[in-house]
Amino acid sequence: LQLIPSGPGYNTEPNLRMFNTLIHHARQRLVLCSPYFVPDDSMLEAITTACYRGVRVDLLVGERADQFMVHHAQSAYYQQLLEAGVHIWQFPAPYVLHTKFAIADPAIWTHPGDHRNEIAIVGSSNMDMRSFSLNYENSLFVLEGPLITQLCDLAASYLSVSHQLTLEEWK
Repeated sequence: LQLIPSGPGYNTEPNLRMFNTLIHHARQRLVLCSPYFVPDDSMLEAITTACYRGVRVDLLVGERADQFMVHHAQSAYYQQLLEAGVHIWQFPAPYVLHTKFAIADPAIWTHPGDHRNEIAIVGSSNMDMRSFSLNYENSLFVLEGPLITQLCDLAASYLSVSHQLTLEEWK
């Protein structure tokens, strides 16, 4: 594990750089989970580029954000993400999805129980501009160990109860 702090005192935006690095290094599958998903341009480009190079990207968000403005801000990205090939999953309301993590190349999709190739991020940072530059946040960069298995299991359980938003439905 490596602790990555972020906030106003860090002018290099280490959390954003860490998330973008993970996204750029995904080879087959990427799972992103954030209650507040309002990416900056670099993250949006990293995610859509991952789709264009053949990575399956699953984005878990709440069906309804607990903040009106955040819900509308994040949904403003849905069409662009869906058109790029991102699979958007909505965790059912009235529950509030508050978990924040990202997993690159999770084996839950290919070889259950074989978690040698995954890397993950988990912590307090949302995937939004406020968390990357204005809020003090801490995230863990996870390279190996049981935490990756637990995050893969959590992702699978969230996906199993979530509704996939399609481009046709969004339009």
